[in-house]
Amino acid sequence: MKRSGEHLLECGIPWVTKQALWYLWLKLTPQTRVLEFGSGGSSIWFALYCEEIFTFETNREWFDKLQNEIIKRGIKNLNSKYICSNTQEDVKVCDKLVPFDILLVDGEDRESALKHGLQYLKAGGLLVLDNYFSYFPQLQRQVPNWYEWQPRFFYDPDWSGEGTAIFIKPKERKNG
Repeated sequence: MKRSGEHLLECGIPWVTKQALWYLWLKLTPQTRVLEFGSGGSSIWFALYCEEIFTFETNREWFDKLQNEIIKRGIKNLNSKYICSNTQEDVKVCDKLVPFDILLVDGEDRESALKHGLQYLKAGGLLVLDNYFSYFPQLQRQVPNWYEWQPRFFYDPDWSGEGTAIFIKPKERKNG
């Protein structure tokens, strides 16, 4: 029997609430660029609608399953990288790829992913946190002026997680 994540990977569906999925779909354009910490069905789904997706995965077995799905589907705009942890050194490859329109954090060590991934999200971009309720304290620690980010909370009682939150990164402030 397959775990839910494996089924969603094969179907190419993100493991987020239905309402969050619709919200994201309405925001996507063919030019959208996505950075993702934790891969899966969302990686495949974004690849269908976006210009480019770059994903980091810390679970080797899961990374291999994603690679097989990428090859099986012939996906060319999805770049995945296996890393041992979400350190600044691991994500340094993004320095050449910035800025991203969407940052999705749904893997292991989310606090580190937030710490190192936020610098690559452009102003006005979307930060997507799945199972956000458990990770809200990490958001508060890692996101400067987190209270200025425009939140959208999506909770579905039929969904197995703790809801999906999408935050809009504030525009840069101009001094003077």
